[in-house]
This record gives sequence, structure tokens and C-alpha cells, in this order.
Amino acid sequence: MMRIEAVQVDAAMAATIAGMVNRAFAVEEWFVEGDRIAPGAVVGLATNGVGQFSMAYDEANTPVGCIYTEIREDGRGYFGLLAVEAGLQGAGIGGQLVRHAEDALRARGCQTVEITVVDLRHELFPYYRKRGYREDGRTLPFPRSAKRPCHLIYLSRPLAEPGPQA
Repeated sequence: MMRIEAVQVDAAMAATIAGMVNRAFAVEEWFVEGDRIAPGAVVGLATNGVGQFSMAYDEANTPVGCIYTEIREDGRGYFGLLAVEAGLQGAGIGGQLVRHAEDALRARGCQTVEITVVDLRHELFPYYRKRGYREDGRTLPFPRSAKRPCHLIYLSRPLAEPGPQA
């Protein structure tokens, strides 16, 4: 049985999270240069006063996935850095982490959850659409060095009720 819980981020946990995220985001190597995140940046997010990491553990207490949540202004929540170890992707762990993040944000009073997805990751849009996320018309410049032109697209959904169990 898998469990998901919020974690305190020390140097060892930051290295674990950064490694997991970088392995999961290795699929972006064709358009992104370098690692997705460094351990120091994980610590920065975990200690910014508004963000928190949660980790999924398998039956042997091995970390198998993680997600970052953040409270933003006007009742909005955000999640990102969703990562599942490569050999376990497609097993539903990502969906469980998304539901965990949405539930945690809802419990903290958020009315809406938003995410950003790089426009070149076409396979991610159907994944989030079936969970009730829709593009809301906002975009951001891609914040890292890229080998191809790209940008981030905001997707959001209301948190009034739990989302689909897809």
C-alpha cells in the first residue's frame, strides 16, 4: 500500500527530491539544457513560507514520487514538480499525488488550483484535461535555457469538489 505525506526538507530530502524530479524530467532533454532542479532550489521552495513538498512511498518505504504545492494569492493553489520514478510511471501514482495536492490545497482554503505545462509537452495536456484542468489563456516565458523556443501554459480548475478519479 502506498502512502503520501508532506515532508520536511533537509539536505538529504532535497537531494532525494531533486534526483527524482531530474530523472522524471529527463524526457525533456530534447528541448531543455541541464537538470530541472538543484537540491538548493528544492530547499528554497520548501522554506519560502508558502510551499511544501509531499512524497509518495511504496510498501518498502522507498520514495517513488513527489509533488510540490504552494498557496498563492486570491485563494489560488499551485502544484508542480510532479515526478514519479520512471519504472513506475503509468501505475496511477501521479494521479494519486495530484489528488493529494488538490486535497491539501482545498483543506488550506484554496478555491482554484493552477499548474503550468511547457507547450512542447503535448502528451501532458490530455492527462490534465481528463482531470478537469483547462487552459486559462495565460502564458509565461520558459524560465530555463532551452534548445527550442517554448513557453509555459497555465491550466487551472476549481477546487469546489474533488476532481475526477482518472
